[in-house]
Amino acid sequence: NREALDAEREMRTRGLKQSIDKTVEVLGDVRIAALQQMHQHEFELAERAPNILKEIRKVIDSSLLPELVAVVEQSEELQKYFAQLAGDGAGDATALRERVRLDACMSTTAPSVGATSWNLFDKLTPEQVRAIQDLLVKYKHLRMPLFGYLFRGAKVRELEERLNQLPTSRPLFLKQDAFALYDLVKGANLLQRALEAEKLDAHFALAYQRLAHGEASSPAAVLALKALGAVQKANPAIFDALMAQPKVDANLWVLVIVFLREWLENHAAFAKAPAFDYVGTKDSLERLNTSIMNSHVDGRLIKFMDEHRADARALAGVIASGQKFPEEKFASVRNSFPVIVASIREFGEFMPLAPDLFDVVVIDEASQVSVAQALPALLRAKKVVVLGDSKQFSNVKSSNASIATNDKYRADLVNHFRSEVSDKADALERLSMFDVKRSILEFCNLGASYSVMLRKHFRSYKELIGFSSSTFYAHQLQAIKIRGVPVDEVIQFDEVDTEGFRCTRGANEAEANFILEQLLELIEEEDPPTVGV
Repeated sequence: NREALDAEREMRTRGLKQSIDKTVEVLGDVRIAALQQMHQHEFELAERAPNILKEIRKVIDSSLLPELVAVVEQSEELQKYFAQLAGDGAGDATALRERVRLDACMSTTAPSVGATSWNLFDKLTPEQVRAIQDLLVKYKHLRMPLFGYLFRGAKVRELEERLNQLPTSRPLFLKQDAFALYDLVKGANLLQRALEAEKLDAHFALAYQRLAHGEASSPAAVLALKALGAVQKANPAIFDALMAQPKVDANLWVLVIVFLREWLENHAAFAKAPAFDYVGTKDSLERLNTSIMNSHVDGRLIKFMDEHRADARALAGVIASGQKFPEEKFASVRNSFPVIVASIREFGEFMPLAPDLFDVVVIDEASQVSVAQALPALLRAKKVVVLGDSKQFSNVKSSNASIATNDKYRADLVNHFRSEVSDKADALERLSMFDVKRSILEFCNLGASYSVMLRKHFRSYKELIGFSSSTFYAHQLQAIKIRGVPVDEVIQFDEVDTEGFRCTRGANEAEANFILEQLLELIEEEDPPTVGV
């Protein structure tokens, strides 16, 4: 059904075009510089940690990108922080994760606790903070008027004695230091709640000690915590591989995080391109086009045979006898046979001499066709495609043409051209190629609108065509042998001992006997192959 075939071709063509357009649109948004940067980082990882690179390539979840983008934007701060961890000797994976979580918690808590007087004590535990808080409550009660002065003073000194039994950095007095102590208890309680929320309450003493000694946590710890979380979510094996390194490598950590972001960004960009089978769809369209063309040609042929049956018989006789087609009948033949394969000689002998008789004339093996032989085809064509190899030998008959006759015709042609067409130097230069001894390939090369070299060679093994490619074609030929049999299974060399055999001109008895022996062996096979000698 021609209509069904046309509809299917239209649908598939439109679908393929839409897929290609979408792919071009998507890939057009990919920045080449970003790809180059990613490949550079990929190369570095392949050199330094191929096992980590292998695990990163398994990651395809682009939902991690927002976290990674925020981290990578401050990669310099992140690298400094990891370098600090390396200097502090962060150990195994658990210790590193705990350290980063603690630093991040302290960094986010610091603004809310304010400038607390942490340095009143060298160190404190949660129990000691509660003891200070209890002492302050009792001190507050002692300041009430119902207590006598003398009685109150003794109680205050007792509280101060208990207070100074704690690891104070200097002697503390409730009257002078009460407000600072209230502030410290408030800040310590905030710190304790923050640590408990992160399940880090076991690290309170360490956190307090660091605050007491003015060891502020870097804001980059929050970034590092996000980075660790993103790496863990992406692929725990990446984190394990990083921690398997002999020590914390700040450069490697940052390189991994940066590359992970680049990998996911580019993967997400390419994933937007539609998945389609270009080769399969193209093959399907080619088969459809063949079916439609066959249907079209068959229809023309059937119509021609139905409407011009008598003419068909007459034309068959014309072709058989080698006569020229009647000009008035050729139009119907051409319409019924849109593609005509003919030898170059048949153009002049059988086909009417009329301009634009064919839309396109293709001349194959053009190095074997002289200008004179091709002229009948050129005169009948709107466009000409010339296929040939300038490295091949030219037509022997043309090479043997009479030089005197050739020169006479050329002189007449040049005189006519100068007087009737043009005497410009460039035109005369092209005219100089109009020579019976030249091939149509040489002639067309001078004024071709378009020229392309077909580099892919399907007819030989690279071991054979390689010599021609390097010697004559500047290494441009690509040997593509569809039949993948090794050359040593195709060509075999055998040395034949000629001693004792006759070797006359044109005959070698030893070689003949050897070939005969090989043939006799092949004949004995169950399924003898065909052989050419």
